[in-house]
Amino acid sequence: MWQALKTAFLCGRGQSLVTYASYDDNFSDHLTRIEAVLNCFKKFGLRLNPSKCSFGASKIKILGHQVDQNGIRPDEEKIKAITEFPAPNNLQQIALTSKPVLGHFDDDAPTELHTDASGYGIGAVLAQKQGSDEKVIAYASRTLLRAEQNYSTTERECLAIIWAIGKFRPYLFGRHFRVVTDHHSLCWLTNLKDPAGRLARWALRLQEYDVSIVYKTGRMHQDADGLSRNPLKHTEENFNDDIPTLFLLSDIGREQENHPYIAEIIRNKSQPSLTKQDNKFKIVKGILYRKNYDPTGQPLLLVVPRHLRMEILSDLHDAPTAGHLGFAKTYDRVKRRFYWPGLYRSVKRYVGHCQDCQRRKGVPQLPPGYLKPIPPPGGPFQKVGIDLLGRFPISQGKKKWIVVCTDYLTKYAVTQSLGSGEAQEIAKFLLEEVILKHGAPREIVMDRGRNFQSKLLQELTNKCGIKKKTTTAYHPQTNGLTERLNRTIADML
Repeated sequence: MWQALKTAFLCGRGQSLVTYASYDDNFSDHLTRIEAVLNCFKKFGLRLNPSKCSFGASKIKILGHQVDQNGIRPDEEKIKAITEFPAPNNLQQIALTSKPVLGHFDDDAPTELHTDASGYGIGAVLAQKQGSDEKVIAYASRTLLRAEQNYSTTERECLAIIWAIGKFRPYLFGRHFRVVTDHHSLCWLTNLKDPAGRLARWALRLQEYDVSIVYKTGRMHQDADGLSRNPLKHTEENFNDDIPTLFLLSDIGREQENHPYIAEIIRNKSQPSLTKQDNKFKIVKGILYRKNYDPTGQPLLLVVPRHLRMEILSDLHDAPTAGHLGFAKTYDRVKRRFYWPGLYRSVKRYVGHCQDCQRRKGVPQLPPGYLKPIPPPGGPFQKVGIDLLGRFPISQGKKKWIVVCTDYLTKYAVTQSLGSGEAQEIAKFLLEEVILKHGAPREIVMDRGRNFQSKLLQELTNKCGIKKKTTTAYHPQTNGLTERLNRTIADML
């Protein structure tokens, strides 16, 4: 949304902004362009975080790569686990660390994730088969926390998989990949029939990925094995400490000291003998945090005093960017960043008593009769649904319709605001935002509106080899995936 907003108000004003970087041949032109872009931000009332901005830089990190006057090369962080590897003492300990080993990620190449765990660390190697060579995309390792060192061997090996997949999620999500492990028992992890405990929760987390786990003997699995036996030190301070706007107006440390429960924990942390409960907390820069042992979340959660909790819930549920989502998504959003006793009950009570949600959201009804299973498409954007949402009050850009297109496999949605909602605008959206970016779908589901049944759309689908399917009259459930997204968008607006 942030990138789309920047593109919207910079487009047509002669400004050049490529994602987060501006490129110029000389420094004076660079300053001129930066000044023009900042004036646009000022005109539209937008603010930038100074700690996340870099001006006049000769080298930047962007999308996992380093960009400078010499070109593009992989980020040094990708080989940190190797460059900080202990010096070998004999020939058997020598590891290949030269940068040409790293390759750029190829969307079409088979992807593998090698993982391993030792008694004190876990390691991972993201690799691809590019041509006849195996190219490493990135290395990663970390030491185990004290609680994680008490896990069984199977649990530590499974933790390595879960942590590595979360670490390399941008590369792995939405594509098939293999996890290579030297622990044969994990091959059945994705096929558990009666899961229970920690392994069951991790197995459930893998369901959103198209992953297959294969076994490789330890002698053929020495890359990840070496990283797990010489891991990088795990730093708990490496977390996202962004604080909501309301906290910028107050001293968090002082607010915590005024809360009896939190103040007692802070006092106990200064005592030589700590209880098991006190060991779950950590003080960073005078602020109390609770340690988070979820491998996919940030390691420290801010402990919130009682009088500030309602503001957080309002900010993450009621705000326009929050969208009044349901309990599960709101709770997941809160627990990733904050902690207080009874967090689950607080979120459930707050969402359940939200007047806007009760007034606008209807009670979901069970469908009458049995549903007929629809075979899933074979790949992304092979089958899509399209619909028109509106009419809305006219915006500043003279827009009053929203066209919505959803992919039936990945549930990925593409939307765009339209002025009239006529066939010409819909055909342009379908061609530029769907066909040219994601490929021509094999099937497209649409209703019987005159704008969708026009000759223009009929010619477009025929030339692109798209089979057009229309919904049953007065039965929008035929295109239920798109209609449900329309309802979510309407609730958020």
